[in-house]
Amino acid sequence: MGSIAGKVEAAPSVDGTRHRISRLTNKPARPLRIAGSLALLAILGLTYNYKLLRASVILSHNYERPTVLRAYERLLNYNVEFSEFTIPGTAGPVRMRMYRPVNRRNPPPIVLVHGLVRTGYRHGYMNDIGRHLARVGFLIVLPDLPAESNFEMRSSDMTIIDDVIRWTAQRTGQQVALVGNSFSGGLIVPAAVQPSVAGDVKVLFCNSGYYSLDNIGHYYIRDRVVDPNGRPYEGDSPGPLQLSAEYLDELAPPEDLPNLSAAIGWYRDHEGNELPPDSPARKRMTPRQLEEYRQIKTAESAEFRNLYRRVLERHRAELDAISPSSVLSDWKIPLYVLHSSKDPVFPVGEVEWIRKVTAGNPKVHILVSPWIEHVKVGMPASPWEKYQVLNFCAQMLQEASEVRWLSQAPPHDSPPQQR
Repeated sequence: MGSIAGKVEAAPSVDGTRHRISRLTNKPARPLRIAGSLALLAILGLTYNYKLLRASVILSHNYERPTVLRAYERLLNYNVEFSEFTIPGTAGPVRMRMYRPVNRRNPPPIVLVHGLVRTGYRHGYMNDIGRHLARVGFLIVLPDLPAESNFEMRSSDMTIIDDVIRWTAQRTGQQVALVGNSFSGGLIVPAAVQPSVAGDVKVLFCNSGYYSLDNIGHYYIRDRVVDPNGRPYEGDSPGPLQLSAEYLDELAPPEDLPNLSAAIGWYRDHEGNELPPDSPARKRMTPRQLEEYRQIKTAESAEFRNLYRRVLERHRAELDAISPSSVLSDWKIPLYVLHSSKDPVFPVGEVEWIRKVTAGNPKVHILVSPWIEHVKVGMPASPWEKYQVLNFCAQMLQEASEVRWLSQAPPHDSPPQQR
């Protein structure tokens, strides 16, 4: 019995040795798993930080960049090819500019739309943004909107936006991201859901845009306009001159229009500076025309305020048709709305209307920030507030960077012929 017992006890001893050997053999497995997990977290962190870096490069394009952004641009970005050409449009040729990343096959396209600026698609800020977006891998198309270049809000410009969306989608075979700033930030919203471009738009970015031009018109003449909670729009109205160009013949007699148009053109070309006493535009105006010019800018008198009200009433259907208010109640495309908490052009009450109309819609993302003034960043803000804007823009750029084919076969990627 004793010897048998001894043999029985010996077996566990051998098994124990095997288990110890097994444990010694598997010892590196745990550090490897830890190292693998850390590597995965590092990759995820780098991916996330890359998205933030990409957004930072775009937002800080006209500021002195930190070293990390300068290094990122030198090491990781694409060279860019520029072209300028025209395409056939519904109502005639459409002038366009394109920034294309060199040696990137099938870059995701973005249509970048300018607002009320005299230089149109040649505007320096818009082209800087376009170049930087191309350097991080996007194909950028900038159309020229003739009405907005003339400080007018017309449905004809919405038609041009649709022409460009359709052309870009057909040329690339992809759905298109659509970005609008200021007045175009509102105009792109109804443009994106027109039947002619159904299914061609994958995401919109509305930067400092509007909700209702009728609201804005009344706010500009200093009527009482309220947000969904009944609070009056805050801010100092910039005055109705922004909307006066296309309605000037309804605000002044025909014989006064040439001199008034020249004075308003000078004012806009000089970024809102007052006419100097010795300017030719001022010298040509009669005392009556000088007063008309002042009232067109300010609508201070009851007479001119009523003139503007009648204009807004006559053109309400046209203004509604080019306002997001006409389409947002049944919105289906991812929409990012970035706005300043103290926007000097479109008060934040406009965003509150967007928030109310789209409440519960997972496709709509809204951020109001003090870091934005109007379109551009640069106002005083905390690190957290800046991070929120960067993260918001990074999310939008991530959606914009996803290639979504209109058909199974990707098209041949070649630059357009210049005309």
